[in-house]
Amino acid sequence: MMTKRIQKILIVVLVLILTSVCSVHAGLTKKTVESEGIGATLNQAIYDALDEAIGRINGKSIESRKQLESVEVSKIDGDKEDYFASESYKSKIKSATKGVVDSYEILSKSKGADGLYQVTLSVTVLKFKVKNDNRKRIAVFPMRIGQGRFQINNEPVNKERAVRLVTQNLVTTLVQSRKFTVLDREYMAETVGEKNLIMSPNTPVAEMARLGQELVADYIMVGTIEDLGYTEQKIKMRSSGRELISREGYVELSIRLINVATRKVAFADFLRLRVIGFHGRSINEGVDASIAVSAADQIGRKILDTIYPLVVVSVNGDNLTLGQGGSQIRIGDQLEIFMYGKRLTDPYTKEYLGREETRVGSIEITRVNPKQSHARILEKSIDIGAQFEPKKFICRVSLDAPDKKEVKREERRKKRDEKRKKRDSDW
Repeated sequence: MMTKRIQKILIVVLVLILTSVCSVHAGLTKKTVESEGIGATLNQAIYDALDEAIGRINGKSIESRKQLESVEVSKIDGDKEDYFASESYKSKIKSATKGVVDSYEILSKSKGADGLYQVTLSVTVLKFKVKNDNRKRIAVFPMRIGQGRFQINNEPVNKERAVRLVTQNLVTTLVQSRKFTVLDREYMAETVGEKNLIMSPNTPVAEMARLGQELVADYIMVGTIEDLGYTEQKIKMRSSGRELISREGYVELSIRLINVATRKVAFADFLRLRVIGFHGRSINEGVDASIAVSAADQIGRKILDTIYPLVVVSVNGDNLTLGQGGSQIRIGDQLEIFMYGKRLTDPYTKEYLGREETRVGSIEITRVNPKQSHARILEKSIDIGAQFEPKKFICRVSLDAPDKKEVKREERRKKRDEKRKKRDSDW
């Protein structure tokens, strides 16, 4: 009985070990490439060839070069070639790179008239498989500070804080849209510090293999906050003499979205965004934050509307599901539905301009999830369900539409005026 129990325990332990090994090496494959190197000494030429091989498989990395140069080379006479082909030296290379360089073979070596060594190696490298991500990669750079006054009720506001809040909230908006892979360009020092942990001898092989996997942006977003402000204005009602306070904030900024590969400006705009409906005290730390959140939300919506307009992913009667959720969409938002038509091109440049869009109705958002949102059709000119196809219907919202709170206040004002006129006519 005891022997069987021990056997069962050993089997369980073995399974756990195998599972652990598989998880460590998950996403790793071996690939062999030929690479060339050049250096003042033979070992430097080998380092150069090995670094080239790692770069071709896993991407160029300063850290991988440092790891190779950390290999301790015994004192040898005249750079004896046999030593660099020995298993002892190869073992040091494998250990220093934490197994990323699995093995290598010297195919050829020579020393030129200039005294430089040249080598050709066959190198087997562990390749780290990056999860497939079809999203566009965008890097949002910290915005610059313009020459505006940056005032709240004629009192100066912290410019650096205001600009930082807009940038950070814009990053949040784009991340939550789930349409972009957003790359960090603000906390670079912290990122470098984390990568230095790879130098630790306890770092797993998979982590070392990830060196060089740093993503490059498809687009970079840059901009300047020209001005930011907030004002309060007292409005005295003629009929009652009652004083009301009108609160309004604004931010002026210019933004550019640049295609990294072509350096082409994919999107550019100068915006003056209004923020209304503040509550509480007139001057407090929440005012600039409220302006920043609203500005980032409107900028994010404009960028998304340009590159990734809201697409209808399913139709069920008078209910729609949209392929985007998050904080950019709110319950009660009203949007217009458009149906895509033929492709349009510029007659002069032959540049693709997008698709023909025909307005077919409007919707109201009824529920919002992190990845999708749901809406009901308010009015329609065609049977959307009957004509539905993937990527055929999109929704857009006008950034110039009045704020809902402002609309409600205007409606209340009109009702008060109507009651006042009726009362005066009765007299």
